[in-house]
Amino acid sequence: MKSCDIGLISWHYYSNVGSNLQAYALARKINDMGYSCEYINYRKNTPKDSFIRHILKEIYSRIDAIVPNIIPPRLRLQSYRFVRDYIPQTGLIRKEKLKTLRGRYKMYMCGSDQIWASNVLDEVYLLSFAEDDTPKFSYASSVGLPNIPADKKDLYLRNLKRFDKITVREKQGADLLGQLLGENIEWVLDPTLLLSADEWRQIARYYSVPEEKYIFCYLLGENPYHRKWIDDIAEKNGLRVICISHNNEDRKRGWYVNQYIGPREFLGYIDRAALIMTDSFHGMVLSINFKKNFYVMERFKNDDAICQNSRIHNIATALKLENRIINDYVSSITDIDYNKVDCYLEKEKERSVKALSDMLNRGCNKGV
Repeated sequence: MKSCDIGLISWHYYSNVGSNLQAYALARKINDMGYSCEYINYRKNTPKDSFIRHILKEIYSRIDAIVPNIIPPRLRLQSYRFVRDYIPQTGLIRKEKLKTLRGRYKMYMCGSDQIWASNVLDEVYLLSFAEDDTPKFSYASSVGLPNIPADKKDLYLRNLKRFDKITVREKQGADLLGQLLGENIEWVLDPTLLLSADEWRQIARYYSVPEEKYIFCYLLGENPYHRKWIDDIAEKNGLRVICISHNNEDRKRGWYVNQYIGPREFLGYIDRAALIMTDSFHGMVLSINFKKNFYVMERFKNDDAICQNSRIHNIATALKLENRIINDYVSSITDIDYNKVDCYLEKEKERSVKALSDMLNRGCNKGV
């Protein structure tokens, strides 16, 4: 392990499989490249609320380990345990305590996920707290939205000018920040695509995955047409539907619905599915990683002020998978030629790993 401690910051702790897995992937890739890192476990909530929840989840988690299934699944302990056991992190830190980190790291890095989206922006994720003389970088941070509001441009500009190097996850975000900063900004792959399928299988869990063929659905939106499309292709191909969804109506469709599976179980369901249908970016990219047939549906209307469709179009365009974004019924499952996709993916992966490696080398050498 190289002697460079790196402070990472992202939404690593959310009860969301995409947030958990992208955070794990970035930390693992950095470790595999020979550097040490940890996530700054920042929370906006009051210290009392944060620490009480943290302590209760730890107690519940230990009880659940001794007596399985006694704790209600809605507490989402799978995500909590994954973050605790697989993602290196500090203790809980509130905003005013961030100054205690001074001198702890040789460099800071933020990303990935939509931590730079203007509608949810917290200046901390722009490294506002970091010392001026400590190198600052971004790997695959996402602006997410189609524009930066005029009243927030100064906030972005003031903080991002302090960065040694910025990379973002989508070309749209690269263009927005490039215009704001007056420089070229590089887009790179989401961290989940930096790991191989075999590396993901090392942590996947398969105990609840059925033997029969199934469509695996990961739906964050409520679009009824998407559900009709899934029903149609399931019926025509004789496939069971297994779904992660918070829409209680989905159970009435005869689907097997589980709202509370963790990141490891999610990987297992993706790996063994006959087809994935999703409106989630990470549902899409992990399907690509496992070389699965998939279709992705747009969750947002293109004129929506918080439209986040650019992220699925960005990766689909880069890998020549535009035809897997559907806006109508799919009558039959067509196979993806992953020999071609892998050629595009390896090129983008090589470029993204180089960008990450260059930032790590530059930050650690400057910070020595």
